[in-house]
Amino acid sequence: IFCDAAQVGPKLRNLTFDLAVYMMLMDDYADISKGITFLTSSFTKYSDISISTKAKVAGGYVYSMMATHQANIAGFDEALLFNNQGMLAEASVANTLVVHRGQVITPPIGSGPLEGITIRSVIEILEHNDISVEKSDVDRSTLYTADELIITGTAMQIGHGSQVDGRKFTHSETPGPIVQLLKKEMQAILTMNHPFSEKWMVVFKPE
Repeated sequence: IFCDAAQVGPKLRNLTFDLAVYMMLMDDYADISKGITFLTSSFTKYSDISISTKAKVAGGYVYSMMATHQANIAGFDEALLFNNQGMLAEASVANTLVVHRGQVITPPIGSGPLEGITIRSVIEILEHNDISVEKSDVDRSTLYTADELIITGTAMQIGHGSQVDGRKFTHSETPGPIVQLLKKEMQAILTMNHPFSEKWMVVFKPE
């Protein structure tokens, strides 16, 4: 959704907006099979009092670019963003879940992550398999001692972190059991072999 009015200044009144829909084939954003290395970025996720963290706003991606660039020049694949209170918010372009001592935890919406479609789907899949997801703040030491770091998003799909700040997760070289379950379940959904397939998938049949 955009505005192409030739207007100087940040005024929102008396503007008209348009909708454009683009479709493109996406290659893999990252090699999620081998695990993704993360740097905890010095850039902080902006708070909701500045820009809504629940909106996928183009201007909000500036911080993502800066954090990702910082991670890349330091030799890491991706960046993790913390909020002003020092709690995990999200990856630069993805949502996160942490498996810590058998409990699956994801940062609550109030901590600053985008309310992504993929993570909502992942949580529903886990609950369908009788795995509860706790929405709770994740501090740095919890992250460092996690068994699994799970990454979800349209581009990232479902991937796993291999290490953060040079510290390897318990399941680092290969996906852990929760990631393996999610990948198996998602594949079943996409191939119309899952109870969720009918409500999540739209199949176009040629006439």
